[in-house]
Amino acid sequence: MTIKGAYWNCRFCRGAGCISCSTQREKCEARMKDRMPEPIFTADRNDPEDMAALGRIFGGDAIREASEAGAFGFAENITQRAAMEGIKQLLRKHVIYEPSDKPECEK
Repeated sequence: MTIKGAYWNCRFCRGAGCISCSTQREKCEARMKDRMPEPIFTADRNDPEDMAALGRIFGGDAIREASEAGAFGFAENITQRAAMEGIKQLLRKHVIYEPSDKPECEK
């Protein structure tokens, strides 16, 4: 029988529930926080360009094209699309120099 709030990986009670469960859970979460992967693409719903990029990743055409690759290629195709859109988003939002801007010497 386990007690509500017991931590399954507690080194003292092995998940039965004890006074150290919350401390053990916090230690594990702190260790795992550094290991968690960062998302490859995040969309701001107030940004129309992000929503368009989301459509290019998960839209009908993208799903159709990814499913043609087969069961194993589906996830890989979607992941590649998300990574590419993430890179484009990073360049669009965080690069100061816009390609349409001309340097001072060319004006």
